[in-house]
Amino acid sequence: MPRFILAFVFVIIGLRTGPVDAAAKDQILVTIGDQVIRAGELQQVIGSSSLALQFNTMSEKEQAAIRGDILKRLVAQRLLRLEAERQGLDDKAAFRADIAEFKKGLLYRYYIDRLRARIHVPKDELLKMRAQFKGEADAFAAARASYITERYRDLKSLTIVTLRDKYHVKLRRERLTKDVKPDDVLMQGDGIKITYGDLIRGRVFKNKPKPEWIQEQLFNRGELELIARAAMDEGVDVSAGIERYRNEHLPALLLDKLEKEWIPDMATLQAYYDSHPGASKIPARWHVGQLVLDNLPKAKWMQFRIKAGESLFKLAGLYSKDPYGRQHNGDMGWFKEGTGMPVIENAIRNLKDGEVSDVIKTPKGYHLVTVLERKPGEIRPLAAMRDKIRQLLVDEKRTVYLQKLQEKYDVVWNVIQPVAKGKD
Repeated sequence: MPRFILAFVFVIIGLRTGPVDAAAKDQILVTIGDQVIRAGELQQVIGSSSLALQFNTMSEKEQAAIRGDILKRLVAQRLLRLEAERQGLDDKAAFRADIAEFKKGLLYRYYIDRLRARIHVPKDELLKMRAQFKGEADAFAAARASYITERYRDLKSLTIVTLRDKYHVKLRRERLTKDVKPDDVLMQGDGIKITYGDLIRGRVFKNKPKPEWIQEQLFNRGELELIARAAMDEGVDVSAGIERYRNEHLPALLLDKLEKEWIPDMATLQAYYDSHPGASKIPARWHVGQLVLDNLPKAKWMQFRIKAGESLFKLAGLYSKDPYGRQHNGDMGWFKEGTGMPVIENAIRNLKDGEVSDVIKTPKGYHLVTVLERKPGEIRPLAAMRDKIRQLLVDEKRTVYLQKLQEKYDVVWNVIQPVAKGKD
């Protein structure tokens, strides 16, 4: 077993299954070179995940498995980030521009949220609403929300006009034509400059945009720039959000770079497709009916009755020892090739639709099965499987790559020893 996987298994076994208390938050779970991942960080990720509300209702084994999986992802993210930094990906112009754009978005959201929070419904207005919508809670809530939205819209418009004056913003409407060029400045003010190139960056057009579209995008961009600038001038600190984004984005940037190296052309995908025939196989599926008995004489007697004309499904509803089968009158639904017991699958393959099998013995009892309908398996061409084949190849390469990074950055998994019962 690879060292990365083996160490991970040991950590899962020892992980605490309940919430991490204050004294345990500083406990080091993994050391990566001179960096560490502590129990508190793991708990914070779990708390912010979609599983947070369900976590405490799970068994200890399920909690430990989830903690282990999340810890494994945290280590992988940290390794990829360290390697991305080593390769200087955070110093690329495109990455710096992306961070700058993200910062503007954070500043904008902070300022807008604060602006909205300033809107309050006056007491006399609330009394009027309560009187008008007495006993209609939903209508009252809708009226209150509508009042806030309308006042917010007015306040936002006034704020933008004020900021335009404050930063001496000028709009170059005469340049909003079909002949506009990427370097043409369309809006400019103190510390603010928007070119046509800013508006179309990253977009692909069949035809050149109409002036009306350019103007709409310009106003949207101008609003973002003005409000972000105002928030920045007020000293709004979004460094924590930027750091989180940076730490999450760098691993993705490195993986994108690696994927281009791992899969430089279609020939690479074709070679992987050819060498992994199972990846392109769509297994056969069968819609099965089944009657299960607890001994051979009973099974033989039911087989006799079915051959005499009785329904396997009616008998299954009366006599099957399988609770699901009895509840559903022997209709077991669809299942895929390779997911059932081999002895039953072998029998199914040789049955005609509607034909009932001989008695089949398994550890679960004595079975009589029939196939209601089937969908044959097939081998799908690469063109139809390209995304799946790409993902399989990337996953395989990434596992090997992470193993090498773990050795490169000297990862140490610290096993949390369970407390022995009866000891202090």
